Amino acid sequence: MTNVKSTKHAFFMSMAALLLCFAMLLGTTYAWFTDTATSGCTVVQSGKLDIVLEYWDGDSWEDAEGTVLEFIKGGNYNGVVGSVLWEPGCTYELPKIRVRNEGNLTAYVVLRINGIKGDEKLLEAITFTTKVSNVPDSLKTGSHGSTFAAMEGKSYPLIYGTPDGTVMMDWSVAPKGEITSNTGHADTSAEFTISGHMKEEAGNEYQDLKIEGVSITVLATQEVYEYDSFGREYDKDAEFGPEEPQLPAIGISAEACTWEQISQIGAAGLADDYFDLGDTKTVALSDGTNIVMEIVAFDADIKTDGTAAPITWISKNVVTTHVMNSGMTADGYGISAGGWGASELRAWLQSDYYATLPQVLKDVIVTVQKKSLLNKGEWSSNNSVKEAVSEDTLWIPSICEINPNDVSKEKNAAQYYDYFTKTNLSERYEKTNMNGETTSWWLRSSATSDVFGKFHIAYVLFNQGLTSGDSFSHATNGVVIGFCS
Repeated sequence: MTNVKSTKHAFFMSMAALLLCFAMLLGTTYAWFTDTATSGCTVVQSGKLDIVLEYWDGDSWEDAEGTVLEFIKGGNYNGVVGSVLWEPGCTYELPKIRVRNEGNLTAYVVLRINGIKGDEKLLEAITFTTKVSNVPDSLKTGSHGSTFAAMEGKSYPLIYGTPDGTVMMDWSVAPKGEITSNTGHADTSAEFTISGHMKEEAGNEYQDLKIEGVSITVLATQEVYEYDSFGREYDKDAEFGPEEPQLPAIGISAEACTWEQISQIGAAGLADDYFDLGDTKTVALSDGTNIVMEIVAFDADIKTDGTAAPITWISKNVVTTHVMNSGMTADGYGISAGGWGASELRAWLQSDYYATLPQVLKDVIVTVQKKSLLNKGEWSSNNSVKEAVSEDTLWIPSICEINPNDVSKEKNAAQYYDYFTKTNLSERYEKTNMNGETTSWWLRSSATSDVFGKFHIAYVLFNQGLTSGDSFSHATNGVVIGFCS
């Protein structure tokens, strides 16, 4: 019995001691054996693919991008070099070209000739070749040294049969300042010289022909060379990126350019570097007739996405005649409700007349926002709204766009004053019809008189420049079209 009591007493004393330990631990923190080891990580750096096409100007290598390479004449007569004119038996060379790598990735490059337009028949009479020279010494001693050594000084035929382009040479170039192991590719390719020889048997059928738009394009992509953690095959399926458009040389006329080239020049922001106000381009319609379009402004009209349309064109003369609206009121007045946006002429231009344009032109015409004055009877009660906005592919000018004296009629509309006022006024305001007779032409601005059913018209009176009047909408007047590209 005594033993049991003693055991119970010991148990209770142990529990009391344990509780006392817990109480003493309250308010303190636990500690554990710990350790930390941190390693730095290497910088993550992306590679750079930067390929440069260069040409030899006789003294040094120059950047060839955007440069027009001219065929070289070998001599002169009495100090006159003269033009390069092809005739049977002649041979002309372009300056030497090469490819250089300014990046830090090994690149696979292709030199391609493309972009031809004009008389492709002339190609039948000319044989083009490319001569390889100055093959890097490292290539001659690399794993394919005998092949590259054999190229030195040799000429290879270029079969240039389609506008899509023919591969002139494919090549690998090492990162800048390096030479690839094993193969010995350097950061600069061999040099290539393109020459053309007109066949001696070329006959009269090849006279007075012209080829334009030929360009040399360098396409580059990653070469299978660098290694990642798992090998070097990760870029074996790398493809070439989209080609940038090759612009013609500055100085070419709008007439000589294709509509695609004009669009590309505008997209590059170079329209006013290439062209001048008043430059013209002929458009062949599907009905067999031609019209002449004239540049009247740069960056003046606003596209539906809010950006400026690079070039605005209007026809040099009247392209047809048409009513604005065919209906009449019971009192014999015309119909102008809704203004230009609701007119029959606008609908006809956007559909029937637009359909006669060549597809190459349709492809580059952009839709723009056009402000047009409404009839006074449609103005808001406080006259704060006087015009309506339409989105047009084809349109006719407004009074505000062509006459600086009427700027208040269509607020913040496009303005073509530099075209109309910085020359003989009557010369550009005067428009002739299909018979060559001076005639009046519609403006899309509604007349502001209290009489409904009238639109403004423009005409030249006694060689005194612009005179604007108005005409009932059911009258027939000339149509001067405009569009933006």
